[in-house]
Amino acid sequence: MRLYKDEDNYQAFEEIYRRYSGKLLGYINHRVYDGQIATEVFQEIFLKFHRNRKRFDESIPLSAWIFVIARSVMIDGLRKQKKFSTQIEYSDESHSGESDVTLDLDLGFLNPSERELIEKRFFEGQEYAEMAASLSQSEVSMRKRVSRVLSKIRKQFQGK
Repeated sequence: MRLYKDEDNYQAFEEIYRRYSGKLLGYINHRVYDGQIATEVFQEIFLKFHRNRKRFDESIPLSAWIFVIARSVMIDGLRKQKKFSTQIEYSDESHSGESDVTLDLDLGFLNPSERELIEKRFFEGQEYAEMAASLSQSEVSMRKRVSRVLSKIRKQFQGK
């Protein structure tokens, strides 16, 4: 790191990239499910790393510093991201006249994996067994996870 920090040595950067790119991609992909966004986050991490290389404190392990940058880039991305909202349309033709209701839910407070569960279960209509298979988990685990997310949603909208 010293060569890269003090002398802008490109080979030193290549070595740092080689050592940490795979670990960073794993870290990002575990938290960001959209491949395009994950790529953008990955690029932003190394851009921020490059811009701040002169500030690196050698008393801190390089890996810790890089992952702090990664975490802050992901948090910044979430802050900049528009609210995740979902529209639910409901049509009830059993009553006289038209009764169409559109409900706009802001689910931005859920993390990506929680939103994925809700989307699979309620918007795509997947059964728990199907969800469990696609996410390599047990059906019981899926039921518990969905239940916890629904509880979180209830608390959010009840103001608790």
